[in-house]
Amino acid sequence: MLKLPAAAPAAPAQLARKQRSFVEDIFTYVDGGMPVMVLAQEGFNTQHYAQALKEKAEACYGEENVLHIFPPASLKASSDQYFARLGKQCGFEAAIASSWEWSEAMEQRLLDGDELFLLVTGFENGAEDARRDLAGNCAA
Repeated sequence: MLKLPAAAPAAPAQLARKQRSFVEDIFTYVDGGMPVMVLAQEGFNTQHYAQALKEKAEACYGEENVLHIFPPASLKASSDQYFARLGKQCGFEAAIASSWEWSEAMEQRLLDGDELFLLVTGFENGAEDARRDLAGNCAA
């Protein structure tokens, strides 16, 4: 079920309350083990909501277990370049040169017992094939 927050009010205190409520709603699903995709309209204070989600995740999972990735916003970046950048953002020790290497590095973190929170912002950016690979790797 798609749930969108109401339009953000102008007053900062009201915005902060809305963000907290929205973030708590999201974590109700996350705490139940369900993956969540949040779609936001352009210009809808998305950076504030992403930051609030990241802060809540860091409080729950620990800063080292929260991976905030943002794909390159270039249609000219190859899939290999796309995943190399994501690998750097995740702090993987080995250099990443392909989608399957990124997937293996992520799987290894999970096999090592890490409980990870992956926050992806700007998913709509980049070439379609790389986005498809990322979505497939995250769903697996």
